[in-house]
Amino acid sequence: MLIYLFKTVLIQAIGLAVYFIFLRNEKLFAHSRTFLWSVITCSFLIPLIQIPLFNTPEIIIHNATKYITLPEIQVGITSQVSFPYWQIISIVVICIAIIQCIRLFISYRKIIELKNKAISKENNIYFSDKIELPFSFLGSIYIPIAYKNIPALPIILAHEQVHIEKMHSLDKIAISIISRLLWFNPFFILFHKELELIHEFQVDDKVAQDYTLDSYLESFLQSAKLIQSNPLILTHSFFSSPIKNRIIMLYKKSKNEIRKKTLSVVILSLALISIVFIQCQQQEKSQVKADINEIDKIKPDENGIYEFVEDMPEFMGGDSALQVYLSQNIHYPKEAKEKNIQGRIIIEFVIDENGEVFQAEVKNSVDNGAPLDKEALRVIRNMPKWNAGVHNEKTVKVRYVLPIMFQLNS
Repeated sequence: MLIYLFKTVLIQAIGLAVYFIFLRNEKLFAHSRTFLWSVITCSFLIPLIQIPLFNTPEIIIHNATKYITLPEIQVGITSQVSFPYWQIISIVVICIAIIQCIRLFISYRKIIELKNKAISKENNIYFSDKIELPFSFLGSIYIPIAYKNIPALPIILAHEQVHIEKMHSLDKIAISIISRLLWFNPFFILFHKELELIHEFQVDDKVAQDYTLDSYLESFLQSAKLIQSNPLILTHSFFSSPIKNRIIMLYKKSKNEIRKKTLSVVILSLALISIVFIQCQQQEKSQVKADINEIDKIKPDENGIYEFVEDMPEFMGGDSALQVYLSQNIHYPKEAKEKNIQGRIIIEFVIDENGEVFQAEVKNSVDNGAPLDKEALRVIRNMPKWNAGVHNEKTVKVRYVLPIMFQLNS
């Protein structure tokens, strides 16, 4: 999971860098909006891609062994008292995400309440004395009652109507949910901020084509006069940097738009292709390989169980995840501690065609090692499903051996 999150953050960092260099200060609003959402989507999907780079299987069989031996796991009495750092961190992350989503839902309920308690309604326009700034959400426009008779109202309504036509609320809902579920990723704050700014740029550009630029800017001034009695809103809304950027963008002249649009797409595509290539190459190197000339020599026993196949079974998450599972679930038996029983236990088991563990048995134990045997078998039999082994394009049964070292502190 950590590797997946790292790749996600890396892709987002690359995408945002390309956006800030080529698109942020350009009047390519629709392209910029699509670009940012493409970066977000690719950051979630690309880390999941694992495609073999070459179709020809390559298998190397060195010494013929009776079975595949997994790395030895050591169990000591200290393993029982290890502090569950990751579990606690995971719980904290989930709890904060839930709280954030609850707050988001409360905001949604407040909007519904504004609609239900509106003083008056005209088509999809709701006038309310509970708000101080106009806004739109989905298909509705919400206007402060103080704005009802001002000359700038038609321009404000046109502004909000463009938000509805461009379906900006869907962007806002989606990015708000994502940024709250993944609150620990700071890049989503940037995505959220930039998408909001692009929305305003896009709307300003459209409305300024239907009205004179002076009359459009006058609507900002009239609105500002109405809320001067509320310094907090004034500080955080009309005189914030987005308003300044919006005015600058209205007067900005377009230059080399096609070139910058093309460069942004090409550079991002090359970066993503490079990440996919490296990722697939690493995946291929991690697979067990064997000489192509030896494939036909791999045969199952009389029970249809293989000792070695082209694609060996894999524990969900790989060997490191297997080590974590075993170390967290194997506990030193109380009876064995009291009797000072320790030593290496060898467990043999089979991964079937569905990835299930079966035929787990002790192949080698220690004197009076029944408690150790029982604990080792318990954990092996309760293992989650593996990715099944594949041979000649079919899932097959594969035998494994796992050495477990039980050792008491001296």
